[in-house]
Amino acid sequence: EKTITKEDFILNYWEQKPIVFKSFINNAEKLIDKNDLFFMAKDESYETRLVHFKNDHWSVTDGPFESEAFIRDAKAWTLINHNLENNFESVHELKKQLSFLPLWLFDDAMSTLSNKGSSVGAHIDNYNVFILQLDGKREWQIQHNPKKDFIQGLEVKILEEFTPDKSFIL
Repeated sequence: EKTITKEDFILNYWEQKPIVFKSFINNAEKLIDKNDLFFMAKDESYETRLVHFKNDHWSVTDGPFESEAFIRDAKAWTLINHNLENNFESVHELKKQLSFLPLWLFDDAMSTLSNKGSSVGAHIDNYNVFILQLDGKREWQIQHNPKKDFIQGLEVKILEEFTPDKSFIL
């Protein structure tokens, strides 16, 4: 894999096109323990959400949740935890490594934890996103210029049409 400098990244990739770095962080699986994410989901002090797909319907529920049982009845679920840089020193240190980018371009460090076969649906992020996959195997799909029409009547904004230009198995 080729080496990309910070300058090259900003000039040729930032806000222009996605890029995948494989094995970018040593021991990435040690950044966060999934038990900590479940703990956060049960505590009102943390911002968490659950996106789930059940009976051919997408929905989203805000935490806190009473127990991990909240996910058992969904066919596919994804737990989202926000502001991880405020709660995990390892994530805070990782975010500092991106300090060459303007601070106002950062919202928060968030995580997703999901079961096999789950998704948050085809969507558009209206902000810059760095995604670290810490564990497991997942297919990631990208469409460069999707139509910005969403399925009506859902609690989450899922694209009506999605035809990936690229697909990655990581």
